[in-house]
Amino acid sequence: MTLLSDRPTREEWIKTSDAASTQCQYRNVLYSFDEWLKSQNATEDEFFQAMRDADMNTRARTVKAIQEYWLTVPREGYTLKGARTTAQYRTVLLLWFEENDIIISASKLKRLAKLPKIPNEMRYTPDSSVVLQIVMQQTTIDKKAFFILLATTAMRHGELRTTRLKDMDISERMIRIPAERTKTNTERLTFFTPEARHYLKRHLKENNITDPDELIFPRDQVTYHFAMVQAMKKLDLTEKFKNGRNKMSMHRLRAHASQCISDAVSDRFADVIKGHIGGLRTYDVGNIRKMKKDYDKAIPALTLDKSQQYEDLKDNLDAKGRTDSVIMREIDHLKEELQRLKNSETL
Repeated sequence: MTLLSDRPTREEWIKTSDAASTQCQYRNVLYSFDEWLKSQNATEDEFFQAMRDADMNTRARTVKAIQEYWLTVPREGYTLKGARTTAQYRTVLLLWFEENDIIISASKLKRLAKLPKIPNEMRYTPDSSVVLQIVMQQTTIDKKAFFILLATTAMRHGELRTTRLKDMDISERMIRIPAERTKTNTERLTFFTPEARHYLKRHLKENNITDPDELIFPRDQVTYHFAMVQAMKKLDLTEKFKNGRNKMSMHRLRAHASQCISDAVSDRFADVIKGHIGGLRTYDVGNIRKMKKDYDKAIPALTLDKSQQYEDLKDNLDAKGRTDSVIMREIDHLKEELQRLKNSETL
């Protein structure tokens, strides 16, 4: 028995991150690193030994060579990596180097391995009419429910795909997202609209989902991604950024929800719904009644098909109509009283 542990294998190192999305990114980075090693006819062990023997300047220049390879040589079937992706990949790769006793100072990287400036192109946020068209393009009720929930809850698609029936309170239109399934490892609540509930109830009924532990959307991510891509092609939503990525994506449905909630309530509350730490620290997240009341202010904006009235949305609009009617009657009464006072002054 040894007192010290050996250096972790790749898989052990990857699994030091709890988030599945981060583990996936780590694997992609190491795969891309292997592509560069192949181009140099070298193994990873040979590379690490050479890097340990090299001075700090040589290490930094080698990192520059790797990132230039990623920027200029596409993998088979893949587009070139953009500056933003390359920067993210480099950060992960440096962590892997550090795990293998290869340290490169930040000053050397800044001077000898500069990354190209990242272009900040304007992001695309779809409006409710576009989201409705995407939903209507779907051929099955589970896909319709999936996309409309993304567009109203501001959940990440990975969070929604791992949601179980017991996590939902359909009568209250509420979803509880456990900490272990969030990107920030922070439990949170989100809500959905009466319109989304209409599609969700149909999905649960038609697909006989009754077990509390059952996944509501058991399909693989690739299935929903393909459905999204097909809808975007039919709707001619194929505009791309300079790095080749689509301006419209599944993730932009989350942006639609955030925008509607921000406009109706506040950016702070939108951050709470999205699970951004800053919003959680400055909002009373324990007050569920207040949270639901605030979310409901955004229902008119979040409702995709404005021509239909869905349950409590109709009640809300009826209540607003009754309130407006009372206000108008009061205004008419005040006008009559003002006219009576004017007439009495002229006598």
